[in-house]
Amino acid sequence: MADMIHLYETGDVVMCELLHGLNGTLPCTIVKQLPPLGTQLQYRVKFNDEKFERVVQEGQLTGVTVAA
Repeated sequence: MADMIHLYETGDVVMCELLHGLNGTLPCTIVKQLPPLGTQLQYRVKFNDEKFERVVQEGQLTGVTVAA
């Protein structure tokens, strides 16, 4: 298997697709890159309004474009 490369770095702000019956996306910050689970890269992320961190798969994340 070829080396998998994370798209996002620690500190990046990304949009995360919500799961578990919640609709929409919310911004979160990448706290740590994690090893893959099968073929999916994972990240530890933190939402501003939560006191805990979550583990999400890269497919749930979308980069945020900053206007110049």
